[in-house]
Amino acid sequence: MTAGTDGSASWPQIAGWYDQLLQQGSGPHQLAVATTLRLAGDVRGASVLDLACGQGIATRALARAGAAEVTGVDVTAEMIEAARRHESAGPLGIRYLIDDAQSLTTLRAGSFDIVTCQLGLMDIPDLTLALTAAARVLRPGGSLVFVIGHPCFLAPDASTALAMTGGRAGSSSSTSRTGSGGLPASRESGGPAITTAR
Repeated sequence: MTAGTDGSASWPQIAGWYDQLLQQGSGPHQLAVATTLRLAGDVRGASVLDLACGQGIATRALARAGAAEVTGVDVTAEMIEAARRHESAGPLGIRYLIDDAQSLTTLRAGSFDIVTCQLGLMDIPDLTLALTAAARVLRPGGSLVFVIGHPCFLAPDASTALAMTGGRAGSSSSTSRTGSGGLPASRESGGPAITTAR
């Protein structure tokens, strides 16, 4: 993430907040990590690269799953600093590098059995360069595993129905409002919180 022309935050500016959010538990991130692990399959003994690793939530999960060698890369120094703090607090043998996923200049060709990218590809400006770099560092027959967020959750000025109702999951009736684009803005109590754009 880089600073937006509208003055929006950049990853260096929000690294501390983001690290704290993930430490407190973030359902979407926990689901993305679990999905990454499931898609990666048995990583025991594998050499794994985690692209756009941020503060290392998925990187640590890959190491705990038994990968023999795990490297996390991110272009944001503040994120790598947070990842290294986690590594110092609970060593797993992870190597963290500041590098651009679009080039991976610090890594040799054919170095990894698996390359993962959990919730990062959609924030990388040039997808073709990132995929080319990932292919370069993979060993022959290696795997690229990625998890991305659905675009409906990336709408400008989006908020969840839960936030819009002051923390209530909806009314007890079976009616629902429609938000921007005709999407449901809320559901019955116990239903999912639907993201809508204002």
